[in-house]
Order: sequence, then structure tokens, then C-alpha cells
Amino acid sequence: MVIYPEGTRGHSDEMRAFKKGSFKLAERSKVPIVPMAIIGSDDIFENNPWILKVRPRKVYLTFGEPIDTASLDKEDLKHLDSIVQERVAELIKKTREEIA
Repeated sequence: MVIYPEGTRGHSDEMRAFKKGSFKLAERSKVPIVPMAIIGSDDIFENNPWILKVRPRKVYLTFGEPIDTASLDKEDLKHLDSIVQERVAELIKKTREEIA
């Protein structure tokens, strides 16, 4: 299952705050969360509004190390949204450096 924790699609390079509720399913199920960065998807359609046509573009997906929710203590679970967002930010930075 893929969840986009920002709650809506962003149209800038800045990540919005992750919604805490988007992690409840993983927390309650005690399943790992695999952080993922997506770079370039805006160029397929949204950054071409005057064309109104899907355009082929390169999209980069980078997957991070799983976060084992079953082994997190209560304090870490309270901040799970921040933990995941920090990991995704690291993936984005790393991927941008690699493709530059």
C-alpha cells in the first residue's frame, strides 16, 4: 500500500508537513514503513499546463531502509511522521545529488 502523507500534491520543491494520521495503519498493524522519494513527476503534466497533455519525462523513485514500527517505543511512535519525513528528505537530497 502506498500512502502520500503530505495530504495533497505539492507544486514546489519544498515538502509539506506529513499528516500524523497517515501513519496510523502501519503503527497499529506493526508493519514496516518504507520511505520513498519521487522526483520529476510534476514535469509529466502539472508543469506543462499550457499543453494540457501528458508528456514523457524522467521520474526518479528512491526507496529507503524500512522503519520497523513494531520495535519503536511510544515516544518514537508519537513522532513517526517527523521520523519518516526526515528520511524522505534525505532520500530526495541524495537522489538530486546523484542525478545532477
